[in-house]
Amino acid sequence: MKDLDLGKTKVNKIFWVYVIPSVFSIIFSTTAQFIDTAFIGRYIGSTGLASITMLFPFIMILNGISIMIAIGGVTYAGISRGKNEIEKSNNYFNLTMIMIAVAAVISTGIFLVINLNFGMLFDVDSVTLSQIQAYGFWISLFFIFNMMNLTFNLFLNLDRKPMLVVLISSLSTILNVILNYVFIVVLGLGMAGVAVASGISQVVPSLIFVYVIIKKSTWKFRFPKIFLSDIARILFNGSSELISISSVSISSFILNKLILSSIGITGIAGFSIAMQLGGLVISFGFGVSDAIQSPISFNYGAELYDRVRLILRKAVKLNLLFGLGLAIISNLFSRVFVEFLIKDPETITFAIHILRFYSIAFIVMGTNVIISTYYTSVDSPIISGVITVLKSLVFLFLWLAILPLLFKEDGIWLAIVFAEFSTIITAYFIYLKYPLGKRKIKLDLQFANL
Repeated sequence: MKDLDLGKTKVNKIFWVYVIPSVFSIIFSTTAQFIDTAFIGRYIGSTGLASITMLFPFIMILNGISIMIAIGGVTYAGISRGKNEIEKSNNYFNLTMIMIAVAAVISTGIFLVINLNFGMLFDVDSVTLSQIQAYGFWISLFFIFNMMNLTFNLFLNLDRKPMLVVLISSLSTILNVILNYVFIVVLGLGMAGVAVASGISQVVPSLIFVYVIIKKSTWKFRFPKIFLSDIARILFNGSSELISISSVSISSFILNKLILSSIGITGIAGFSIAMQLGGLVISFGFGVSDAIQSPISFNYGAELYDRVRLILRKAVKLNLLFGLGLAIISNLFSRVFVEFLIKDPETITFAIHILRFYSIAFIVMGTNVIISTYYTSVDSPIISGVITVLKSLVFLFLWLAILPLLFKEDGIWLAIVFAEFSTIITAYFIYLKYPLGKRKIKLDLQFANL
């Protein structure tokens, strides 16, 4: 990787050198997540799957705070490196790490309060509530490691070490699967065991990441020069990611309430299984986005706009192809997939039915992620935030207000599909007008050629 120059090496080489490890890591970690879900579905049951699904919006929005800081920090670190401002770039690294640590402590306290009062938010039976609170308590104690790992991941990618990031992340997923077997199957610790297994699998890579930063990277741990203007820039740039995640969290919360009231726990469990495949598409999109974030921000800072354009084009094509392929596979092999994750016949039937509708959205899900995060990488968080709010709130709620009236329960799943396609159409026209975000440069860019 030492001969790889983000501003000079051929774009095709940069793209695949960064994306292949990231995609491999996503496939590997997603496989591990499927196995984790299978442990929960087979040894704990539908209520275990429903528990995680109902906690998911709250965990996501708090993790969104760390993503906001990490993305904002690495964007400006990358732009500074593109301008050859090495000391300034390293200061952004250290400032970001301190901000992440503070955010993690605050997030843990907030989540513990939410978890303790979860029964006030959802009308669930005592067994489900106890599983939710057991999982929520233990997983919150490991927030800081999860947040740190994301940040290390992004900064080591910027430091031209994507393969090393993949190896460390792969170790985490392997460890998580092993610990899930031990804590769930062997020791019978239930949802608490699921949380502790996930937590420990984050602690180990955190320690390895710290060692790599000290011994193998160009980043140097220093107490940063703290300027309020730099903090504001990081938060503002990354705010689009927080807005994005908050929007998804709010929509997930509303969907969970809607499904619980109209269908019940079985509906949430079935939807959680369908979301596993949807999560793969979104994770693939984020994986590609993380991979191209550093090359894009570097070239944007160096004013090499044609290279920015080419990187984006390749990312969009790859995600459209992946989404289409998974949509087809999901319909052909839905029963095989669902029966691997859970044994309850009612939940199996419901999950397969949901996938018939939900899988259509897979085609564009990842591309919507790419377009949104692209605008963060080119220092245009407002545009990024607008795209995500439209998808997760405006379009979703619009279609939720219309389609269930026409298709009853199936209208819920169709609303997600319509929201995704409404977003990609809107993003197309936004890109035509703002190909480089807020920077006004006359370029011969044609999004239609993507």
